[in-house]
Amino acid sequence: MKVSQSNERVRITDFSPFALLVSLAVICFMVAMFFQLSDDWLLPDSFIKKSSRDLVELSPYQDTVLFFAAMSVLAYAFAWVGTYTSVVFDLSSGQVHWKRISVLGRRSLTFPLSSVTNLFVESGQALGTRARDRYDCKVMLCVDGQFLDLSKGESRVDARGLERYRELVQEARAAIWPDGKPPESAEGSLINADDPQLLREKSGLSEISAGIYALTRFHFVVPVAVATLLFLLYQLLINVPGYWGTFQEGVGQWHVLQMILAFLALTIVPVCMIGLMLLFAMIGLWDRIVFDTQQREVRTWHLGFFSWSRQRYDFDEIVEVRLQEHEDDADARFGVLGSYTQVVLVTREAECIPVNERSYGVEHRVSCCWLAAALNSLLEVDERAETPREDVLPPPRRRLVKRPVLTTFSTLLALFAGMLTVAFLTHDAADSPQLAAGEQKRGLPPLDAETLAHPPEVSVVSATYDFGTVNLFSAIHPKFELTNRGAGPLKIGKIIASRNEIYPQLGKKVLQPGESTVLEFEYKLGSQRGRHEYTLNVQTNDPKQRELQLQVTGEAVPLIATDPEPLVIPKTAGEAAVGTVLVTTRKDAAFHIVGSKTSGEHVSIKIEPVEEGREYKVIVTVHKHPDIQQGKRSRFSEWVHLQTDDKGKYGRLAFAVKGEFAR
Repeated sequence: MKVSQSNERVRITDFSPFALLVSLAVICFMVAMFFQLSDDWLLPDSFIKKSSRDLVELSPYQDTVLFFAAMSVLAYAFAWVGTYTSVVFDLSSGQVHWKRISVLGRRSLTFPLSSVTNLFVESGQALGTRARDRYDCKVMLCVDGQFLDLSKGESRVDARGLERYRELVQEARAAIWPDGKPPESAEGSLINADDPQLLREKSGLSEISAGIYALTRFHFVVPVAVATLLFLLYQLLINVPGYWGTFQEGVGQWHVLQMILAFLALTIVPVCMIGLMLLFAMIGLWDRIVFDTQQREVRTWHLGFFSWSRQRYDFDEIVEVRLQEHEDDADARFGVLGSYTQVVLVTREAECIPVNERSYGVEHRVSCCWLAAALNSLLEVDERAETPREDVLPPPRRRLVKRPVLTTFSTLLALFAGMLTVAFLTHDAADSPQLAAGEQKRGLPPLDAETLAHPPEVSVVSATYDFGTVNLFSAIHPKFELTNRGAGPLKIGKIIASRNEIYPQLGKKVLQPGESTVLEFEYKLGSQRGRHEYTLNVQTNDPKQRELQLQVTGEAVPLIATDPEPLVIPKTAGEAAVGTVLVTTRKDAAFHIVGSKTSGEHVSIKIEPVEEGREYKVIVTVHKHPDIQQGKRSRFSEWVHLQTDDKGKYGRLAFAVKGEFAR
């Protein structure tokens, strides 16, 4: 944050390029992944299979949707945080100019300086931090009872940073107000204009024809939210038998977490989705209000999911254009600072006609002030008002209703107990439809009547692939030939590998009787030496073999190896422990040891060639040293580095030396 002064202007600016760059990077990554989509609008298998599947099994389509949804939310969040915010206090004209620039666009606001009632730093103890001197703070401007954030967002600082924020704000307050604080009688209108044309432009009213003005609101969030909830509800409902099978399986294995998750998916989650969907549906899709100065009437239209309405009002029926405020203590618990503001038209029958959205913040309040002033000028309410309408009260805003928590908890507990009893009694039924649905949810192809009448039979030439002894960092290419020797089509489901880095490729998913296909993959072994064993579980619709297990075995050794690794010297009673390591090569070209380094002066080595260029014997001697633990048993752990003339990965060899001295 920065505070500057020039020519009777005080400017406060705040900018964080990090979040802006992150949002741009996320957007670029989303665009790049969009061009990687297949013809089925799915992400590549190599990208999808890197996600964890320990708790939830998702389809590739669901993975793709969730990936883009998560990236969109992340980009949106960083786009708002990574902004450039500037506020200029023009002392000569008595105006305040505020603007914010982000990836989502530019917003600006102008209001009188007389409407500013406070400028302060809002701070609080940070949560989730180990240090006690961490604070969350942001700079706030209070304008006519509403709060405007002047910083890029909530910043987490230490005590010195918080003190710096306060010093900057105090410096700005001293430059804006002579006494360092706003006058106690500071009050003023957020707008100052008498031109009707300017009022209509600022209010957002559009002139559709001569003397006819309209204000249209389309709630685009509502159809998107309802469509998303319908999709999630559909995905949940079609998997209800699978969730019930999962619940039964959890009861049989007494897996508490599995039972609770399945219970939530069967009861609370769909009820919450239906409630949210109905809540969004009640908001409506489209609202339109038209002010016809020629026929002197107001026409309103409302289109919702379950309703359609149209009303007409004469200008004489409108007795007040009210800037209505709603205050609710419950909003403070959700981080809402200030009160909600909305422009309404009040009729003689005490009916309130909403004109715009109900929201909070300085921007919305300023727009409401412009709209109310424009409607007063358009409807000429102030000129023909006979008596003040003190008896016309707005409808009270509904407060949060406290539900009987005990009754709800008892109902859920009774429902859970009933489901637990039914699941326990029916768990042993092996052929139950719930068990079949549970198998299908895990990826096993379903067993229908046609499959049971003409069962397929999966066969593999060899269920074990031995790649032998290979070099470290080598790539192996296991292949398995699968054949259908049954009477019906063989369907292959999920292929689950023991390592996430294994991406199996299958030629065909469905094999007719007598057909064969090849299952293969490529895997790089890395630097792990020794025995390697991997398994693949192939899920099929073979009634006798629902899961076919394939195994890949072999051994990886370095081309230039040290044996043993590590070097373990037996317990020694003398002053020195001696051990031997053989260094051999499997390469065609010879190699030589050109240098060495040990963990200390008390460790010495002697190199003797067994076969020049092919094998060397390294004699390691560890002498007693004060650094080694003294006592009845003195253990040591040292290391030796050997430098060779190899130009590849074996230019330096290392091995550990372990042992102990006994007294």
